[in-house]
Amino acid sequence: MYLNKLFHPYAPERAGAPGLFFNIYKESNIPKKGIVFTRFEANRWCYMGFYELRPTQSLTKEEWSGQTEKVQASWANLICGKKWGYYLRSRILLRNNLGREPTEEEVEVESKKNRFHSVSPVDVKKAYLDGDEAIAVWTMQCTGYNAAFQCNLIKNSQGGSKRKADDSETEDVDDDDEAAGPSRKKRRGSNTSSQIQPSEDRGSSERMDVDIDSDGQEEAEVMYHPRVTRSRHRARVSSERSISPEL
Repeated sequence: MYLNKLFHPYAPERAGAPGLFFNIYKESNIPKKGIVFTRFEANRWCYMGFYELRPTQSLTKEEWSGQTEKVQASWANLICGKKWGYYLRSRILLRNNLGREPTEEEVEVESKKNRFHSVSPVDVKKAYLDGDEAIAVWTMQCTGYNAAFQCNLIKNSQGGSKRKADDSETEDVDDDDEAAGPSRKKRRGSNTSSQIQPSEDRGSSERMDVDIDSDGQEEAEVMYHPRVTRSRHRARVSSERSISPEL
């Protein structure tokens, strides 16, 4: 899992640290466990470890309004720019037109008319600020760290830089030598860090940043689509829940 902090502001910031995973749909096929990398800036990702994810209460409208303008804008633009955002945008459109909460059947019919394209990022942000929609949340708990895998990442990253320097002295440049980043498809025959399969071994939790080539796109997000269409759930967060500023 590659977590961009533009969309997951509480993603782990150091190896072994807990975190929160955001998504637009609560009933999504989010993996229960996986290897996590966090993006801190363009072309810079850090291996955090092996994590377990568990669903928790969705963000309240107050918690959403507490997110930075950059995070809110990133989600709103993403939802309007991706095909999987059609269902949420159709629901917003119907809610605005009908003055009530639409049924699943109404949303399904409306989505086939392709009128949801009129819903703008401003409309999406307002739906979250009003509490009509809510960002779904999963807690992230580290269960293991593979120090050998991290060392291999560093070795391959440094090796990739050396190969690029050597290739620049020749006329022919083999694209297969470029390291495949999180948002780029793995090339056949490439010797990249994405080909290393880390185990669930526990090891050093010392943070080591690794430069991994990517296309530098701001929308290098991890997104999972819902298995089935969902009815609206306005889950309220209990007073006991809080978001740690250390995440």
